[in-house]
Amino acid sequence: MKYEFKPGYKIRGNAQKIGEEMSGLFGANDGNCDAEELVEFARDESREVHKAFTWDDAAAGHQWRLAEARKLIRAVVKVVDRGDGDVARTPIAVHVSPKGYSTMERLAREPDEAAIALAAAGQRVEAASRSLEMLENALAPGVNADKARRGRHLVQRAARYVSDINIGGAHRSAAEGHRPTPPAG
Repeated sequence: MKYEFKPGYKIRGNAQKIGEEMSGLFGANDGNCDAEELVEFARDESREVHKAFTWDDAAAGHQWRLAEARKLIRAVVKVVDRGDGDVARTPIAVHVSPKGYSTMERLAREPDEAAIALAAAGQRVEAASRSLEMLENALAPGVNADKARRGRHLVQRAARYVSDINIGGAHRSAAEGHRPTPPAG
């Protein structure tokens, strides 16, 4: 399996080695892990993931390391070769309250957790739509307001798509590195 950091994330350490270590940690915990467990795992200086954290307590205490752990979980993605020259990037894990983070493979096995993850994604999409609507209302008519309006319409389409997803097929596809095709329109 190939791992990399999402674009825009500045993480210390080798993404491939960190992804392998994190995958092992998730695997040892039946596909679950929370920030506390990742920090404890990363305390071992021989692990590559240790490099991703700030260990100087004068610079950062335990709460900072927990934030770093959450950021790291969001940053690592699996790169799956689809075989047609295209690759799919899927997160190593997604947040599933109150269990912390779960791998896509676990979500494929646990429909209740997949439903929680999809509901949370739907809430984030709705929040994005509200944010874009506020921007659209706050901006004077013109190019930026038009961009906000178009963005809001795209996000609303995404919200309809998320609410219409068949949980069984959607989370299985994500675990296998395939993206379902959103409806046109």
